[in-house]
Amino acid sequence: YTHEYYKWMKKIGLPENFEAHFALMQRGEYGRTLTQQEADKIMADIAKEYDLPPIQAHVIRGPNVDLTIASTYYREAGDAAIIPGFVHDFGVEHNYWGNQKDADGRSMSRVEVFRKEVKDTMIPEVVASIENQHQRNQRTGGHSITRVSIDGASGGGKSTVVDLISEGLRGKGYTVIERQLDLFLNPHEKRKEIQKYVVGEEEDPTGRIKPGIWTGENSFFDAAKVRAINRAIDEFDRSTDKTQQKKRFTVKDAYVRTSTGSIMVPNYVWPSENEPPLEKGVILLDEGKYALEYGIEADSGDAAHSRVLAPFYDISFRVLDNPGRNLGLFQMRTRGYRPDEEARMNIFYERALQPSYDAYDARTGPLVDYYLDLSREFFEIIPGTQKRQTADQTTKSWITVHHPVIVVDGRTGAGKTTVARTLANDLGYTWIEFSWLFRAASWYAGTSKESDWTKLVNDVVSQNFDIEFTDDEARIYVNGQDITSRIYPESTDSLQFLERGSRLAEEPKIQKFMQEIFKRKIETLREKKVPLLISGRTVGRDILPDVSMKFFLTADISSVAQRYVASNRFVDLEEAKQAIQTRDERDSQRDTNPVAPYQDVMIVNTSQLSIEEVKKWILTNLTTDDQVMSDENGDVSSSPVQDIGGIDFNPNTLNLSEQGQALNFTIDNSMFQNLQPNSVYGIQP
Repeated sequence: YTHEYYKWMKKIGLPENFEAHFALMQRGEYGRTLTQQEADKIMADIAKEYDLPPIQAHVIRGPNVDLTIASTYYREAGDAAIIPGFVHDFGVEHNYWGNQKDADGRSMSRVEVFRKEVKDTMIPEVVASIENQHQRNQRTGGHSITRVSIDGASGGGKSTVVDLISEGLRGKGYTVIERQLDLFLNPHEKRKEIQKYVVGEEEDPTGRIKPGIWTGENSFFDAAKVRAINRAIDEFDRSTDKTQQKKRFTVKDAYVRTSTGSIMVPNYVWPSENEPPLEKGVILLDEGKYALEYGIEADSGDAAHSRVLAPFYDISFRVLDNPGRNLGLFQMRTRGYRPDEEARMNIFYERALQPSYDAYDARTGPLVDYYLDLSREFFEIIPGTQKRQTADQTTKSWITVHHPVIVVDGRTGAGKTTVARTLANDLGYTWIEFSWLFRAASWYAGTSKESDWTKLVNDVVSQNFDIEFTDDEARIYVNGQDITSRIYPESTDSLQFLERGSRLAEEPKIQKFMQEIFKRKIETLREKKVPLLISGRTVGRDILPDVSMKFFLTADISSVAQRYVASNRFVDLEEAKQAIQTRDERDSQRDTNPVAPYQDVMIVNTSQLSIEEVKKWILTNLTTDDQVMSDENGDVSSSPVQDIGGIDFNPNTLNLSEQGQALNFTIDNSMFQNLQPNSVYGIQP
C-alpha cells in the first residue's frame, strides 16, 4: 500500500495547500507490535526509492482498535460491532455488503442467509451420498450403524451443516443420532491456562509453551476417552447379542454447551434421555474439529506394536469455509459466551486455533471423502480424490504466513537440490541455492590462466558475482555474463568441476565473500516479502541462524554414489564412492565452516527415501508444532515423536530395552550406525 501511495504522488503530485497523511490501524499480530518509529522508517525508506519527501505516518493501535482482518469480515460475518451503526443501517436498508431480506422484507442474519444457501445448494447431494452408504452397510452386513464425520475449522459452519443433514435424513425416514465431540473437551480452566501462555499473559512454568504460534489445540480434547467410546460403539454395532438392542453411554466429566454458556457434567448420558438411544441401523453424525484423529484402538497381534488405530467412520466430510466468516462467527460466539475473554480468544484464534486446525488438515487430508467448499461465491462439493486443491491451498497459505523462509541444507548428493527445487515449486516459494555462487566461482577459476592458487583466490573475490530472477527463474552472472547453463557440467567434467569448487569453498576469504553476496540477496528478497526456500550446505548456521525451519539432508556414501552413477555424473561406482568420501572428509574436517549438522536443525537421512517421501516428512514438520500439553500426571497428550521404550545412556551405546538393539554412535559427529531404514528415532537427552 505504501508503494501505491508513493506511485500516485509521483505521478500526479499533491494539490496546493494539501498534505498527505498515512494512517496505519492495528490489524492482527503484526499490528499489535508495530511502533511509530518503525512506521516512520518504513515510510522514509520507501520515499527514497521515489525521490519524494516521506508521507507522515500515524500508528493507531490499542486493546480496542484491532481491525482483525478486513472489510470482508463484515460482509461475511455481519458483525455490526466493527463499523459505525449508520453504515450498518444503510447496508441493511439497501441489501448491501452481504445484508439480505427474506420474502416478507425482514432483515436476515448471516447465519440465516448461510443456512438457506447451504440447504439449497449442497445438502440434497450430501444426504444422498450418506443414504447410499447406509444402504450399502445394511446389504453387506458387518455393521449397520452408519458413522459419518463432519469436521472443519472453528466458526466454519459445522453445526449448521450437521443440523441440515439431520433434517434431510429424518425427512426421508431415517433415525439420526448427533454427537458433538466437544463433549470430550478438557475443563475450561485447564484450557484457559494454556491460552494465557500462548497469548503471553502468563509464563508456562514448564517452559514448553512459548508465546506465539502453537499447534497443539487437539490436546484440549480427551482423545483416549473418544476412542474408548468409539470402540464400544463398534463392538455394540458388530455384536450378535440379541438381548442388547439399544444403548446409551456415560461420558465422565463431559463438556456440555448450553444456550448461556457451557458446564462440566460429571456423568453425562449420551444420547440424552430426550433423544432416541443408539441402536442397530441408525445413522450417527459426529461433529468435531479433529474427528478423524479418533480411530478405533484395537489389538494388532504384534507384541512390538500392541495397539493400532482403525478408521471409525464410513464416510467423512470436511467443511471448507472462508477464513473471514470463520473468524467473524467465532468472535461473535465468544462475545456471547465469554465476553470477558473475547480479547484473549481473538489472539488465541490467530495463534493457535487456526494453525492447529491447518496442521490437522494437512495430516488427515487423505482420509476425507468429500469437501464441502463454502469458501467461494458458489458452494461446491469436491470429492476427496481430486487431491484437495482448495485444502492444499489453505495449507500452503498457512506455511507461507508462518514460515516465509525455509532452509534445506545437507551434504553432497543427499538430494537437497532436487528436494528444495520441487518443494519450492509445490509451495509457490522462490528457490535460491547458495552453491550456485561457488559453482560460478569454479567456472570462473576454470577459465582463468592463473596457476598460482593464492593469486587465483584473490582474483575470484575481485569479480562481480550475482543472482537475478527473471519470471521467477534464477540466472547466475559473473561480471555481467549469464553462465547459468555452465554451472552444472556433464558427466566426466563434473568430478574436476566439483573438486575445484570444493577446494575454493575451503578458502575463508572466498567463504566470507560469497556469504556477504548471498546474505545481501536474501535480505533484499525478504524485504520484498518473497517466500523463500533456500538450499545450501550450512546456510542455516552461517547465514540465516534466525530461521526456525531448518533441515539437514544426509545419506550414506553408497546411496550417493549410486545416484551419481545413475545420473551419468560418474561411470564407475567405486570411483564415485572414493571421490565422494574424499570430498566429504575435506568438507567436514575443514577449519572454517565445516559441513556438518548443527544446532536447531532437523536431520533427514535420505538413503532409503524417495524425493516424495523426504518432501512429505518436511511438510509434516512445517505443519506440526512440537509444543505439547500434558495432563496432571505429566503424560503427553499429543507429540510428533513417539516414545520407543526405556533408554539406558552412556557415552558409547544406547540400549533400547524393548527392542533389544544397540545404537552405536560417536557424539562428535552424530553418525549413527545400525539404524533400520524408514524408521524415525527420537533421542531426547
